[in-house]
Amino acid sequence: MAIYVDNAATTPLSPKVVEAMAPFWEKFYGNASSAHADGNRARVALEDARKKISKQIGGEEGDLFFTSGGTEANNWAIQGTLQRKIFDQLIVSPIAHQSILSPARYITHLLGIDLVYLPLMPSGMIDWAKVPPLFEKGKKSMVSLMHGHNELGFLNDIEKMGKLCQKYGALFHVDLVQSIPYIPLNLAKLPIDLAILSAHKFHGPKGVGALYVRKGIPLLPLIYGGKQEREMRGGTENIAAIVGMSVALKEAIEEQKKRTQKIRKLKNKLYQGLKALDPRFKALGTLEEKKSLCSILSLATTPDYNPETLLFNLSIHGISASSGSACMSGTEKRSHVLVALNIPPQQGVVRFSLSHYNSQKEMEAILEVMGTMAKK
Repeated sequence: MAIYVDNAATTPLSPKVVEAMAPFWEKFYGNASSAHADGNRARVALEDARKKISKQIGGEEGDLFFTSGGTEANNWAIQGTLQRKIFDQLIVSPIAHQSILSPARYITHLLGIDLVYLPLMPSGMIDWAKVPPLFEKGKKSMVSLMHGHNELGFLNDIEKMGKLCQKYGALFHVDLVQSIPYIPLNLAKLPIDLAILSAHKFHGPKGVGALYVRKGIPLLPLIYGGKQEREMRGGTENIAAIVGMSVALKEAIEEQKKRTQKIRKLKNKLYQGLKALDPRFKALGTLEEKKSLCSILSLATTPDYNPETLLFNLSIHGISASSGSACMSGTEKRSHVLVALNIPPQQGVVRFSLSHYNSQKEMEAILEVMGTMAKK
């Protein structure tokens, strides 16, 4: 039995998404920038998708720009904003995704802007008592924060941070990549200035994402060379993927409650089963329902469980899990998140990230394999 529990890395395509995308590969392959009928058909599909996605997240059509994915969108939000040279400091979490941390380090060094790290508790969550002083230095600030953490699964309080940003006149950018499929969100009612989405995290295609920019927020292009996306992002639009993203997000939001309830039950079953096998298994982040994603269960074991051996044994039994962010695979570096949490290299860490395609039977199969390892 093949069991896929690495949905925080990427999700399988929804059949409805595949169906919706097919015509734009086979028949309606025109360039949306072309003036002829085929181009116009592509342009209509592009703007229809923009309208639908904007409505689903509570934004205006003119506030949404399509990108190649979440990494580009995060880079654009950070670099395109700071290059306006109106900010004195950028505030980020030291355990943010590398698509936030890497451009943050690059652009602040380039422009001579202060890079400030949010204070964290041992769980990785924000130590809120220490946050206000970061703003009280009289500096013009931008804050960049993940809503749902991709490795630990906890939820940052974006409404609380947004209100702090409003109080101190700071700009607020939020990565919604992991949370948008599972948490009801309306950007019109939240104190967020920029937000990003990535289709392949909610059963859409890879290679497409979006950046939401609240009207009036100053932003420079990241990619030059064309007049696409209202002259803000050069490059021919991937119409099939954009259409697929629209359909995937519609499905995710319409079925959000049903999917979330099912996934949460699977996660609880898996966690309780693992604790019964070995009480030393420790959940990273938090399991508190209102403060965590239903989809991610990240566990620290003991040095008895070699990390590579643990994942290898899962893999040979057909179970696709991970030890952290998929963006770290293929390198010799440990996840910066695990380093920040002081988890020693020899200690086993495994992340199970679930979707509504998973089943109770699959959780039982995972527990059986993990039980064998626990006995050894």
